[in-house]
Amino acid sequence: MRLPLPLRLPLAAKTNIYMLSPLFQLGRVLGFLIGILAIGCQAYMPKSLDPQASAVNFSKRRLDDPQLRSALVSSGHASRASGWPPSPWKLRELQGAALYYHPEIAVARAKAATAQAGIITADTRPNPSLSLGPEWGNAPGAGLSPWVLGF
Repeated sequence: MRLPLPLRLPLAAKTNIYMLSPLFQLGRVLGFLIGILAIGCQAYMPKSLDPQASAVNFSKRRLDDPQLRSALVSSGHASRASGWPPSPWKLRELQGAALYYHPEIAVARAKAATAQAGIITADTRPNPSLSLGPEWGNAPGAGLSPWVLGF
């Protein structure tokens, strides 16, 4: 059954010119592949390891550290009323200590401090400056010099 003439869609509405073009299809595929390759290209940057410094830093970690207690109390992993160090360590306290001494947490703290410093810097007013210099005017008018003193 054929639809009446006003209800049929014209040929241009049924097909998309861009979808028919092989060049357009090739461009889409190449764009997709270039995007995937660009995302996947990450350079390896080797970092030297110092075993002696790592061993010294690791040996400084103690469960009776007062800074650990203040970190556990501020994060809610321990209560202020309990003695330090707790005689039977609970799972929640041990989890807090593991998070406190985790190296990626220290990196995150440093990044947060850097971001906070950037916010403070961006919030400050710029230093006021005044510069007087000659400027060249395009259309000075009749009898006027094209050079003016600009701020």
